[in-house]
Amino acid sequence: MEKLPRPFEKYVPIIEDTLAEIFVDKDDNILEKSMAYSVLSKGKRIRPVLALTTYELCGGRDLKEISKCASGIELIHAYSLIHDDLPAMDNDDFRRGVPTNHKVFGEAIAILAGDSLQTLGIELIANHPEGSSFIRKRMRSLRQVLNAIGRKGMALGQAQDISKKDDEFDEKSLLEMHQLKTGKLLEASIVCGAIWANADSKTLKTLKTFAKPLGISFQLSDDILDEVSTIEKLGKTPGKDKRDNKKTLVSLWGLEKAKVNLENYLSLALRSLAPFGDKAQDLRDIARFIAKRDF
Repeated sequence: MEKLPRPFEKYVPIIEDTLAEIFVDKDDNILEKSMAYSVLSKGKRIRPVLALTTYELCGGRDLKEISKCASGIELIHAYSLIHDDLPAMDNDDFRRGVPTNHKVFGEAIAILAGDSLQTLGIELIANHPEGSSFIRKRMRSLRQVLNAIGRKGMALGQAQDISKKDDEFDEKSLLEMHQLKTGKLLEASIVCGAIWANADSKTLKTLKTFAKPLGISFQLSDDILDEVSTIEKLGKTPGKDKRDNKKTLVSLWGLEKAKVNLENYLSLALRSLAPFGDKAQDLRDIARFIAKRDF
């Protein structure tokens, strides 16, 4: 497994400490246990790391306070994974190297845990940074996240993924679906970090331009790993897309063309960061990791 880029070494411990504080009473009841099970399992924490990286890139300094907002995004991501793994969705038995939530706690509790993580994540984003002077930032970041996860974002992408027949997906519709299901929350993570740092509109536009090809890079890397990796590296069932005859960018393009296109999307993302100069090196390193990771 490759060494994680510097931003992960810097920010992941902060995020892990914040998540541990949130679930300090995780043994109180079955719902808390189920929520903590999925959140505290070993994850890459890409979304909160992106948020904290852009926060500091744009001049932010209060990492401890902002880690609570960023952790809210991670809770929302964890909710999406619990629901994504359900038998009615992607029907997977493993996530992050352990049995999926519904395999341990049952489908009903898993659904409720996902619901509760979504609302708790929104609560954190709505309440931090604390203080009346930050109301506008809280509302702007909350709108970004809600737009990313609802009927015009992640939920719509998931609905398209499970309801469309494979022959209804062409290149354009597959890319659109992945942008909704995966790209929107990645983009919200990046934009929220900038909002919390009070970035101007030009900076926000540049970061959104970076986020779009990054989202496709993330999904392409996932599809390629599903094709070539192992359960030990992935922490989830590999080869599942092919087994289920699921239409993916790899099945559409073929493995070699998918790898070439992954490089192209990564290049697009990296070039979009040119206005930041050397200050965006951490974002470049995260983008390369997303595209080149082996897990």
